Amino acid sequence: MPSAEQQFAGFLLSLDRFQKQLAEFMLGAYLACDFGGDSGDDGDSALSPQARLDVVDGAPQVTLDHAVTWMDLARDQEPNEYRLAVTLTFTEAGIAVEAFVRLDLDRDMGEWPAGVHVPYRQQAYALGLDEALAFVEARVEEMCRRYDDVTRLSLTPRH
Repeated sequence: MPSAEQQFAGFLLSLDRFQKQLAEFMLGAYLACDFGGDSGDDGDSALSPQARLDVVDGAPQVTLDHAVTWMDLARDQEPNEYRLAVTLTFTEAGIAVEAFVRLDLDRDMGEWPAGVHVPYRQQAYALGLDEALAFVEARVEEMCRRYDDVTRLSLTPRH
């Protein structure tokens, strides 16, 4: 089995494809829905795609993290957030992968009550590089089909 460092380097070669796929999905959601105030202006909203490389407890870690944060200044005390993330941790035992969709809402929105919601989470452990890449590819595809999580927020469509 390749070392954790070799697996980590191998994944970085595929990083761009998954990052682009998540970014396109989130940009589409951001452009389709008004994440701002009810008045039609954008309030205070931001789209933030990130790829973070880190070392956690001695293990290399990659996180693809795409979020839309917004705040209707007339109604929200704290920002609201819609996030898609995939984290891979590279250890000698194999690659651990976690993929999730998370909503962190300051107020009730559509079908979602205020609070933190994780409507989608998948995890796998001790995967080889090829298995991890296949797992990530399938999870990214699933998350990008979950547009109903956004529509259930009852946001106003942009015109």
